[in-house]
Amino acid sequence: MSVSTPQPLAVRQRAGQWEVLIANENRWFPCEAERDARTIAHMPVFEYEALERMRPGAEFAAELDELADTLEKYRVGFGTRFFRWCADEARRNP
Repeated sequence: MSVSTPQPLAVRQRAGQWEVLIANENRWFPCEAERDARTIAHMPVFEYEALERMRPGAEFAAELDELADTLEKYRVGFGTRFFRWCADEARRNP
């Protein structure tokens, strides 16, 4: 059985607010800006790529850091710590 690469989460703008669909909870997570929503939407893709070591190196680490910074902005503590760890691993294994 092969595992397919995850897709980004759904993003929408509703009543002037950007939101990301947190599928496993079936709820929309509010964001202040489109960039934040689109960055958070890529969480499952980045997680997969990091854990499978598909994209090591500084460029990917910078993307993971941006995601961690965005999650920190919204006080998503576990996600922030996890993606900072992933960024460190990507930098260590170019």
